[in-house]
Amino acid sequence: RYDHQQGTVNCLQCGLVLEIGYIDHSQEWRNFAEGNSSGTDRRRTGGVRDDRYGDGGLSLTISGSQGGRQSSGINQMASRINHSDDSKSLHKGNRLIDEWGNSLSLKGNSLNKAKLQFAKIESGKKNLKGRSVESIVAAIIYVVTRQDNIPIKPHDIESATHVDIKEIKSAYKAIKEYVEHIPPLDAPRYCQNFCNKLKLPNDVSKAAFEIASNIKEKRYLDSKNPRTAAAVAIYMAT
Repeated sequence: RYDHQQGTVNCLQCGLVLEIGYIDHSQEWRNFAEGNSSGTDRRRTGGVRDDRYGDGGLSLTISGSQGGRQSSGINQMASRINHSDDSKSLHKGNRLIDEWGNSLSLKGNSLNKAKLQFAKIESGKKNLKGRSVESIVAAIIYVVTRQDNIPIKPHDIESATHVDIKEIKSAYKAIKEYVEHIPPLDAPRYCQNFCNKLKLPNDVSKAAFEIASNIKEKRYLDSKNPRTAAAVAIYMAT
């Protein structure tokens, strides 16, 4: 048993002191959640350094009561001082990625990949002038779902981001030169997603996936939409 007050390790059966001067490596302060009633966070560390920003993501942030005229003015002044135009775009893009990614149930790895892609595009966006940050972020989210084999349709992204599907497709074509690899759509990936949504038994889902994989390998429906091939595979399995 660890006695953190005395700094000893004792045997529970005989009481023998096994170790003296034990060092407790756990934190020596309490964490207060951001949503607590006091509104304070007494952690001694700040945010993680982020080299995507010019200031490393370590700029001063002034908090205050929401809706107050004085706090709103101070926040606006701090934003002008701390952030350049490029940094503002990065902050806005990352905020949108977190917001829209969470609404699409994307995991942390996918969100981080999207933020890295956005930072890369922002650093050399000479050919993207006139395009909104929202359309670029929506297109990046679609690219990341393709790279991570997440079967999300462009119309799903349109519903989550409220960016018109035409703008998403146009931005997607514009950012393709900044993206290293975008895997093609395939039926097996959609098949898994459809089976999960339909709550099909595991044996049926496995059979449908094998059929879809066979369709892809034999190139039976190359001219068809991958979602159509996935639907055919599920129909055959059931």
